[in-house]
Formats: sequence, C-alpha cells, structure tokens
Amino acid sequence: MSTPRAVLRDNHGREIPLLSRPGRRLGQWRVQLPQGTFAWNSGGPELLPLNYVLLRMNQAPVGLRHPVLLDIDIPADIGPFPMAGARLAGFDVSADSVCISWLDREDFDRLRTGHGPAAPALVSCDERRRVTLDSGECLPGFYVCAAPGSEWAGVAAEAPQPNVPLTYDQLTAPDPECDLPGGGPGLTRRVRPTPDYFDRRGQANVRVNPVDHPRLGTRPLVRVGPKLIPPGGDNIAAVARLVATDEVEAGHVEVDQVVRNAIGVEIGEDVVLTGAQVRRLPGVDLLLGRPSYVSCRIQAADLTIVEREVCLVDELTLALLGIQSGDDVVVEGLPGDFGDIPCVQVKAFQASEAVQARREMLNGGDLSCRFPTSVDSLGVYPDLPWVYLDSSTRTRLGLAGQKLGVVRLRASRGYQIGKELRELVLVLAIAFLGVVSIIDDQVLRLLVLGLLVLFVIVVVTVRLRSRLSRHLRRRSR
Repeated sequence: MSTPRAVLRDNHGREIPLLSRPGRRLGQWRVQLPQGTFAWNSGGPELLPLNYVLLRMNQAPVGLRHPVLLDIDIPADIGPFPMAGARLAGFDVSADSVCISWLDREDFDRLRTGHGPAAPALVSCDERRRVTLDSGECLPGFYVCAAPGSEWAGVAAEAPQPNVPLTYDQLTAPDPECDLPGGGPGLTRRVRPTPDYFDRRGQANVRVNPVDHPRLGTRPLVRVGPKLIPPGGDNIAAVARLVATDEVEAGHVEVDQVVRNAIGVEIGEDVVLTGAQVRRLPGVDLLLGRPSYVSCRIQAADLTIVEREVCLVDELTLALLGIQSGDDVVVEGLPGDFGDIPCVQVKAFQASEAVQARREMLNGGDLSCRFPTSVDSLGVYPDLPWVYLDSSTRTRLGLAGQKLGVVRLRASRGYQIGKELRELVLVLAIAFLGVVSIIDDQVLRLLVLGLLVLFVIVVVTVRLRSRLSRHLRRRSR
C-alpha cells in the first residue's frame, strides 16, 4: 500500500520534499531544502524541522493549523502549507490512502465561508476508523472538505461542524498504552500546553492530574524527559515545578513551553515523569519571597573559564535573576536515583560578545557533533539562554558527558543578603555614632541601636524581595 508523498507547498505552488520522523509529530518532520537555504554556518544544513522552516517563512506553526482532507481542487489563494499522506482503515470509501493538508486559520476560514456545501466538517477517528501518518501517528480527528456527490461528502454529512475549529495541537488523545508506576522508571503521559491564567511562581511548571501526584512521590518538583530519546541524548531532561490540579485530564500532562523546548518534545507527544526535590532551608521563601528561576541550555566552557568554578551567561539572564555580573548563583542540575537535585554555587559573569560569536560560529549539527545546535538535534527554535559551564561543574550537577543539557539558575540569596548588608553597614555605623554623641542614657542607646538594626533588616528584606522575586501583580484602576 502506497501513500501520497509528504511535501511543503510554498506560495508559488512548488512542492518541497518533507521527510517523516518515526513516532514524532508533524512539526518535527524534516524539510529537504537546498543546501544553505537557511544557513547557520558556511555550509548550512540540508534538513530542517518543519516548524523552523515555517517560522523562517513567517507562517503559522503546525500546532496552530487545522488538518484538512481537501476532496476538492486546491484553491490557488491558499498557502504555504504542509501536506502528508495517510493510510485509511475503516472508512466507507474506495481509497486506502489520502493526503491531509495543514491549513492556517486564515485559509481554513476561507474554506468555511467560501465553499458552501463543501465547508469543512470534523471527522472523528476511533478504534474502528483510523488515519495513520507515515510517522506512525494516528490522528484523533481531521476535517473533510468534499465536493457534493463524492464519496467523502457522505462521510462529511455525518460529521459535525463545530463553531470553534480545533487545531492540530487540540486534536490530541491520551496514549491508551501509557506506562503506569511499577512498569518502568517513571510515569508516561501525553503532553498538552499549560494555560495562561495560573501563577507560575517564577519558574517553569508541569501540571498533572491529582491521581498522578502520589505516583510521583508528592514531591514539589518533577524531572521531565522525552519518551523518544534522540540519538546521543540519553540523559536529556529538564526540571520543573510540579502542580496537581483537576483541570488536567487523565492520561495527559500539561507542560510549559520552556520545558517542551528544553527537551525537544511537541504537544501530543509523550514524556516520562519522575518526582524530584531540592533541599533548601524552610521559611526562606516566606521571608524573602519566591526565587526567580531561569532554565538555561548548557554549553561547554569557553577556554577563558575552563577549570574555574564560574559560569558565563548573557546580560538578559543576569537581569532576570536580579543580579549583576560577578554575583553568586545557584545552579540546579538533574536529580539522581533518589530524586535529590544536586546544586552548586558559583559566580556568574556576563559572556562577552567575542565568546558568544566564537561559539555561534562553531555550532551546528546533531548530538554527534562537538557543539550541536538545538534546531538540528532537538528540532526546536529559538533555544533557551545559554550557560557556559566547565566539565567539573557539569559532573557535579549530574550532567557529565551530556550535550545540550538543561539546568536551572537562581540568585544566591545568602550572597545577596551579605552584599546588601555590606552596602548598609556604613550607613548603620554613621547613624549609631550620631546616636552615641547626642544620647547619654545607655538603655536608650541600645534601644535606638535595636531599632536601627531592625530598620536595616526590613530595608534589606524589601529590596531583596523586589529584586529577586518575579510575580504578576494585578492592579485596579
């Protein structure tokens, strides 16, 4: 049985070959472009992820498109869009394969309003009726736009036409064969995006169904890794805050985009979850506020910091953490066998333009290369901010030998407290000398000194909370 070939149809009607990726969603399929079309370096890659190519063409990503079976002549005014062949089973039609087109919202609305009886109708799939892409993915549903009198017109007539069209990312279903605790090292669930309305508390989040929370040890953090591990990425994973809520459907997990990009998974693919925790002093968050985290992609150290217990990050990362170049940061790695996350405290310096340019010139290729890129290795773009760490630091974080690993950075609050006190101690000393010179009563002196110390503590606390914590404040008019 042969299926129509997969292509990316551009604005001029040209068809660019599209290569499937076993087990991956359409956005991870590779577009076979002429060498150097979107060059990262002197040669440029020949195969690029479909979502990245659409981004460079300023077009909607695959996840925001609608899968449509066009049983009519393709209108000349739509595109560009990807097309992929699919095998049929259980449908009352003579064909055993079809071609599905992924249209953006504008083109889809044009079909809905301009083709009368041929307007798209949503056809659901189940165990009896199946539509399978070359990658092995089974679509839970697709739209049919059929001319009156055709075989597909009868199928479309039985299908509903929802008021709000569903996108490819919304047409996902839980894996009926997902792993349960005891059957493997973690809990396998199907990815969906997180909503926009909940408090992320200054870090990346993963939301699970309350039934799954005890299975992860009811820990505050979770390690997230792809079920389909890319070649050479055996330990690729990211850590995020774990939230249990009834809003998450059974069999699914909601994952922030930062985490999805960190490990290279698409909405609708499967991830493996394991509980994790980092040991911190209790009550510090209550006093100084929740720490702000930045998830960063590890780069091998530049020669300037090799065998030094420091890290290099960009200026924006320093600003997001609320610190300056030369301040201490806490770097959190990947959890070990018992779920404990290793941490190190190092000084963070701003990476110079020369260091950034030198590394960008060397970067390219998959995980078999010395300096791989996320777009070639994981199929995601843009990438997380970079952090340069030397080999000994990476080893202490449980990331020895791993390329494109992910760590979480936060400001060292102990260091920041000392820094603030050093800046205020002179003010405190001058104020105390002034009090001594005008007050003769010893008890009153001690009382005023205590008030001055309390004032300094309050000022330091307020300054640290406003600088190191990030959260949304709702304001009334």
